[in-house]
Amino acid sequence: MIQTNAAESDLDNSDNNDISQTIGNAGELQKDESVTTTLSEKHGCEYYKIIIDEESKVIINYKSNAGQSTFQLYDNQLSLIKEEKVKGGRYRKSVKYSEEITLKPGVYYIKVLTEDEESTGKYKRIYSISYSFNNYVKSITVTGNKTVSVNKTIRMKAIVKPDNATAKDIEWEVSNTGSAVIDTNTGILRAYKPGKVNVIAKATDGSGVKATFTVIIKPSKVSNLKIKRTGRKKIKVSWYNVYNASGYQLQYGRRKSTSRAKYRRISARKSTGTLSKIKNRKNYFVRVRAYYKSDNKNYYGDWSSYKKINIK
Repeated sequence: MIQTNAAESDLDNSDNNDISQTIGNAGELQKDESVTTTLSEKHGCEYYKIIIDEESKVIINYKSNAGQSTFQLYDNQLSLIKEEKVKGGRYRKSVKYSEEITLKPGVYYIKVLTEDEESTGKYKRIYSISYSFNNYVKSITVTGNKTVSVNKTIRMKAIVKPDNATAKDIEWEVSNTGSAVIDTNTGILRAYKPGKVNVIAKATDGSGVKATFTVIIKPSKVSNLKIKRTGRKKIKVSWYNVYNASGYQLQYGRRKSTSRAKYRRISARKSTGTLSKIKNRKNYFVRVRAYYKSDNKNYYGDWSSYKKINIK
């Protein structure tokens, strides 16, 4: 990026006189307008005028198929701000040049000239020029589900402001790659183990703007649930341990319903539980789910299927 506090050029009076004599013919180039034309004269040149209403970061794009051409930018005092020689163009190949520069309010002039021989036959020295404002991203808001279960995916979305930002592309990452990964481009997050991850959305336009969104990964569904009677009025319940769970919740009752159901909390160190004071000659339904605890709040995974036992 080039700032406009560059030193003034060493143009002599004759150069300034040459410019001032032709500057009055400069056509005004509008923002986002692209002009494509041909330099038909030997060592030909063209002038364009741009008007900046407020201090802005301006992107000037220039493309030419001339073997060597020169791009120059002057302020309204005809002091040279920027000069760039663009080389390597040929008949079927154009060379691109882009400059981002901070300009204060005022009138500026662009001069395009070529050092090639005069255009002849099929070989026309063609160039195009345009300019636009680089509107940087000012803010990002991340949206999406705040929870996701292990082995599931969710898509994160980003709202980028302002709406007319020049480049609104987002790059995604997560702070805890052990629990989840995210596609850098699409924002699709895949959960691998219970935990807490920070999803980070970064602007790619050089503004440095980013936003963070917290996602809790809930435990997977409890599997291999087994129940059996172990003694008088007792039932033993067992299941496969769920990786990285903070604990388990056991529900049991005489019907498949949360109505009048009873609950027990089981430590993560165990994958078994014993139910006491079970009544004889009754059916009982049991199920279990794992949970992950974060900031004093429990995030529950899905319930296992019910298991039924008849107490004779």
